Amino acid sequence: MSDDPKLDFYLENRALIQEWAKLREPAATALDRELLAAAGRLTEGDDIPDPQIQEDRARSVKLHVTPDPLPVWLELWWEKGKLLTGSGGWPQLIIAMDPKHRHVRDAVKNATRSAHDAHGMTSTGSGAAWWLRYGEIPPQSEPIVIEEYAEHCVQRLRDAWLDLHATIKEAVEKNTAPS
Repeated sequence: MSDDPKLDFYLENRALIQEWAKLREPAATALDRELLAAAGRLTEGDDIPDPQIQEDRARSVKLHVTPDPLPVWLELWWEKGKLLTGSGGWPQLIIAMDPKHRHVRDAVKNATRSAHDAHGMTSTGSGAAWWLRYGEIPPQSEPIVIEEYAEHCVQRLRDAWLDLHATIKEAVEKNTAPS
């Protein structure tokens, strides 16, 4: 026995802890599957655009606010391999646009300050980043019920789009109108 109760706990339960750690990958796969399924139901009942769902290594569900040539979108983003890990283990809610349009980017960033508190987008991207505002969506409680958590994440995307799309569109239009 050591002087550290946490160390003692680990040493006494090491075999079980290692066994449980092996469950992270199948649990992450189940969460990934539920996030994609919930994204497929995103447009049910609301007046929002069809989502653009990408199923690469990094997954994303995008709801476009403005089209090309100056697209701005809200996005739910995660990496399947990082789900349920300590760092970057939860989906991110994001406002994104091409960083080369600095003037418009700054206007959208200023117009969406409310996203910090209202939608948990507590971080801001630098001038060279596509992500204007973003924040992780941790579970509200433990243990996690995967289906409910996935629906919660997609609901957060839906709520952010409904709340912010008009503000974002107005900021883009005001800053791209011919003088």
